Amino acid sequence: MAKPNGKPATARRPKNGRAMGSTARRLEARNGRTPLTSAASSLDDLLGRVFEEFVKRRRLTRKEYDELKFDFVFHMRDAKEDFEQLVQLYKHPEGRNTEAELLFIIGFLTHVIPHLRAAGRILLGEEIQGAFEEPSPIEIKANRMRR
Repeated sequence: MAKPNGKPATARRPKNGRAMGSTARRLEARNGRTPLTSAASSLDDLLGRVFEEFVKRRRLTRKEYDELKFDFVFHMRDAKEDFEQLVQLYKHPEGRNTEAELLFIIGFLTHVIPHLRAAGRILLGEEIQGAFEEPSPIEIKANRMRR
């Protein structure tokens, strides 16, 4: 996937100081994944529209908007194969190798959670609270928008 400025996608260091790029590349190499291409998929389009709908209320420069949208779509799409595997595990748990599934779940959690946290931070403009913490004002507003 190319950036809005036409240059190839490269990993950037998020504001929290942790780099995802090298980890993502190692996981892609280990899992035999192909790198992102410039062809836009319908998933990319949908994720882009989701981003646009939520952030249209924020005051962003065009450059900020384009970079945040690109990063949001990247983080949401990068975990697609992991989600597909998890769905299959949930649909068909019978007869699976426990050790293999343990390795999958560890890989899933270490790969997907940072991407989801980054996507949430980009979309909402702040960290998403833990599952058992009080929701932030932005999360409360997002919940109201879903009704």
